[in-house]
Amino acid sequence: MWDNLIFQKKDEKTLIYAKLILENLDENYYFSENEEFFCRIYKLNKVFFRKTLLVIQNSEPFGVATKDLHERILIICRNNKYIPIKFILFIENNWEGFQKKNFPSSILKYTTKKIKFFYEKIENQLHEFRIRNISIDYIYPDVIVTYNTENKNLKIKFNHKFSQDIEILKIEKAETSDEFYKNKIKDAEMILKSVLRRENTLSKIIEYLTIHQQDFFEHKTDQLHQISILDISEKLKLHPSTIYRSIQNKYLEFEKKMYPLAEMIPKTVHFKKDQKINSEKTSDQTMILNQLKQIIQNEDKTNPFSDEKIAQIFQEKENVSLSRRVIVKYREKLNISNSQKRKIKF
Repeated sequence: MWDNLIFQKKDEKTLIYAKLILENLDENYYFSENEEFFCRIYKLNKVFFRKTLLVIQNSEPFGVATKDLHERILIICRNNKYIPIKFILFIENNWEGFQKKNFPSSILKYTTKKIKFFYEKIENQLHEFRIRNISIDYIYPDVIVTYNTENKNLKIKFNHKFSQDIEILKIEKAETSDEFYKNKIKDAEMILKSVLRRENTLSKIIEYLTIHQQDFFEHKTDQLHQISILDISEKLKLHPSTIYRSIQNKYLEFEKKMYPLAEMIPKTVHFKKDQKINSEKTSDQTMILNQLKQIIQNEDKTNPFSDEKIAQIFQEKENVSLSRRVIVKYREKLNISNSQKRKIKF
């Protein structure tokens, strides 16, 4: 959900309001707060709050932040072009009849098969809604890269946020009764050394990548230079698995944009943790693009795959882990529309 709002390039005020709304959803992702009271407590503009709420409700997965199931189903139906207005109006005005599947044929004039089709569409959306992850993940950069166009100076600033917060307590006069504490301090010192060693490894990788992708940071090109984990392994004398682990869930900030560090290595394909990385399991973007194109070509055109579902297919069938963000980027590179626009009429 948060990624969807970011990808829609919403303004900062909308994102601030959206963050407050999403943080106050209940366990079923309903927004059950009194809107007037909520706006008064957080000092929000009521009109802009309502506008933001509608943006959230009508972003995938449809129906987040609705007040109840009735409103959620109405939102789902309004965002599904296969469900006609007449049926939506029936749900809106005859909620109890809809729940009991009591459809007056004189009013709706739909066949049983057609009504079943509408129900299946709604059920599929609700099921997809239930299995999605709607949490907000806050991303903090592990490194910030800046480029000064005047003096053409490229700077790298590391954000060693964890080691900076670690403080080892020292016992001034340790007696025999302090042995327990001395052992704990030794354990803490070992942990700190391990953290510092990992940060040192990550720093080496980031410095090498920044130099290798210098043309990108200096705006000489908008494309990243090709490189693989094996290339970095050879240059830095580090094991490929060490590099692979080091770049997982690490982010680089450049010009107020956040980049997964793994995307700085365009040839990298991310395999499951229990898989060994070797030269036979690296691939370039061309392979991914071809596979993505084939998956979309073979999908059910009446119910095309969402970006999350495509990422799941890559994971399950190709043993390749790709984020939704990467799927969107590659799909747009192929000039392929999102799932809603790819649907064909029934």
